[in-house]
Amino acid sequence: MNRLYTSSRNERLCEKLAENVKGQTGSLFQKTMIITQSGGMNAWLTTQLAMENGIFAHYEFANPDGFMGKVYELLFGEKFPSGSDTLRYTLYNLLGSEEFIRDFPAVAEYYHNHDLRRMQLATKVADLFDQYQLYRDDFLQSWENDTTQSDNDTEPWQKWLWRALQMESRAKIKERMLEKLNTHSHLLRETWPEIHLFGIAIYTEYHRDFYEKIGQYINVH
Repeated sequence: MNRLYTSSRNERLCEKLAENVKGQTGSLFQKTMIITQSGGMNAWLTTQLAMENGIFAHYEFANPDGFMGKVYELLFGEKFPSGSDTLRYTLYNLLGSEEFIRDFPAVAEYYHNHDLRRMQLATKVADLFDQYQLYRDDFLQSWENDTTQSDNDTEPWQKWLWRALQMESRAKIKERMLEKLNTHSHLLRETWPEIHLFGIAIYTEYHRDFYEKIGQYINVH
């Protein structure tokens, strides 16, 4: 079940969080899972919740992506298949391939005989692909179908790189997770009977869909 609490003051929201944490159901051996977006918020909550409840122990903080990774590992027994460093180096190699240089000479000219520029471009493209997965998955789907969505001259070479990566997008991984939960939701309930999201300022449709769906199996505050 999803429960939403609103206030213009973090202090009021923290009071409600303290109440929910204190009344949390489940085994004493299960950690309280609190999902935030920053280490600063984690430190503040640790202090505030200890003041509100007298004690605050056996808890765990994660960011929205980090918790999704934990759920993936719980369901599939392996790490979430992502990694910007791995993606960056793979893109670096693709940018140096003969096929890419032949098909997109204007782009390749930018980093010709300049490895640092090639790595900088690979890093920027890796970040861009990460953003596409969160905000413009429609671009990636069209590229996988070998079509484009605009007349922008940067799209063809980006499409080439994405298709060459043969990478499973975040959206597809999320769908696999949700499908697995249809038959293995007990794993989620046994590990985290409820979770608490606090102070999430940036909440994409990708994340919202995931947390709404797991609210069918556990309490999401």
